[in-house]
This record gives sequence, C-alpha cells and structure tokens, in this order.
Amino acid sequence: MEKYIFIHENPKSTPGVNNVVAVVGTMELLDYNVELVSDIPAFQTYLFDDTASSGGHININLLLSTALQVDKVDTAKKFMDSFQSSFEHLYTTFESVVDFYPPQGIVMGTVSA
Repeated sequence: MEKYIFIHENPKSTPGVNNVVAVVGTMELLDYNVELVSDIPAFQTYLFDDTASSGGHININLLLSTALQVDKVDTAKKFMDSFQSSFEHLYTTFESVVDFYPPQGIVMGTVSA
C-alpha cells in the first residue's frame, strides 16, 4: 500500500495555517538528504520517476532562524532525525498519511522539482 508524507511549511507549534508544501509517496522515495553546499540549505528527496518533466527529485529550501544558522551541520542532523522519525512512523501505524513538521527554528521555503 502506498503511504505518503505530508511536508508542512512550519513547525507544529506555529499558530495559524500550516500549509503542506510537498507530498512524498514512500513507494517513489529512493533517498533524502539535507544539502549544505549553498548558502541556503535545502532538503532534497530523490524519487523513482518515469517522467522527465519533474526530474526525479524535490528540492525545498530551508529557512533557518539565526540560532540555527550558527551550526548548519547540527541543524541538518536535527532535521534529518525529525524526518526519519516521521518516515519510521509510517510503518508503525495503519494510517496511509503521516504529517512531517520541521523542527523549531526551520521553515520550509521555496519548493522546486
């Protein structure tokens, strides 16, 4: 059965509307990583993809609070641990959808394929 991760824009504790910025199907997911090469870190997913138009991946810029910009490697680890927890939760529940909220101090920014 296909299961999905809904990636929300803001941490769960953020009041108000918390939009879903991307949906990742677990049967399509090959790998994921936080890329630290550029000034703006990005969460990337790599997907099985038969269509050339989407390029087989999702790229989401991460907007970091000032405190988290100090040690981006630690921030990337915190983010990856949080995403891994959501991913593992999919396989411990009967639900077909799990919500992922970024850790406190991180906002999901621009999404591109």
